[in-house]
Amino acid sequence: MPVQTFGSVTNGTNFDLDFLPIEQWTNPDLIDPLHEWTTLGYLPYDFGISKFAITNEQWEKFELELGLEITGADPGYGTDLCDNGPTKSACPITWYEACQFVNWLNTSTGNPACYKFNGTQGTTDYALDLWTTADAYWDYNLYRNRHTIYCIPSESEWVKAAYWNQNTPGWQEWATPDGSHPTQAGWNFRCCSQDPCRNDFACSVEHGGWSTDPHGQWPVDQGSVELNGTYNMMGNIWEWTETPYEGVFDLLAPRCVRGGNWNHYHRHSGTAGVNDGRRGSRASYAAGTDDHTIGFRVIRLLTV
Repeated sequence: MPVQTFGSVTNGTNFDLDFLPIEQWTNPDLIDPLHEWTTLGYLPYDFGISKFAITNEQWEKFELELGLEITGADPGYGTDLCDNGPTKSACPITWYEACQFVNWLNTSTGNPACYKFNGTQGTTDYALDLWTTADAYWDYNLYRNRHTIYCIPSESEWVKAAYWNQNTPGWQEWATPDGSHPTQAGWNFRCCSQDPCRNDFACSVEHGGWSTDPHGQWPVDQGSVELNGTYNMMGNIWEWTETPYEGVFDLLAPRCVRGGNWNHYHRHSGTAGVNDGRRGSRASYAAGTDDHTIGFRVIRLLTV
């Protein structure tokens, strides 16, 4: 899949996004997409996912190109980016702000906006709205326009990109190329102090359980390549998904985040929870949450 360029070369606001192909229909029986959150990752279409999370530098170029304040009627606007370097993940970014970034990716390349807003962009009356079922993706996802190209990944798309082995094919518990436990040499997370966790994850004991010293984010291209060519889908930052945590597509529904972050523990065994990077781990945040551990990446749909 070719690298996509956005922004203006003349203005120095151009940047590239490298989209990796996520292929193979994982639901040949065409499971009802209305229940996708109970069959995560089972999708009847191919798509591309950005190799890295969106960076501070890319976000700032988007702001320059848009030429408007990133604001709106919904909560969570006005917080400055973390001052942690141009190649680290843009954060804190709310779900609403990520939607405006994605909409610009679409409209700046001649495609329909993904997310519906009413009001005047750049003002505090700019508010998220729902698409009608006639315009919505798969008729049920009232957040996403059915004719768009670039989107925040749904939870199913995110899970498939991280954990679906396209070569075997089949599912993996971890997003490492061979399905083994991630280590702190390749992924940025906090490690518990007990064996066998400490041994299996190759914990950085000298860093007090964190992957870095001082602990925090590392650049989006740092670490080890994952199963499908991505970086840092198990740690570094939480990533927004498009999907409401409980599957109810209304304006106030909490959204699902995936991947864990640099300050969350990875566990050796047991039921996957919010504090590890396994396929079953997920967490819920209000869409207006602006937290320094939450960012996002984007997908490119191949057919609409």
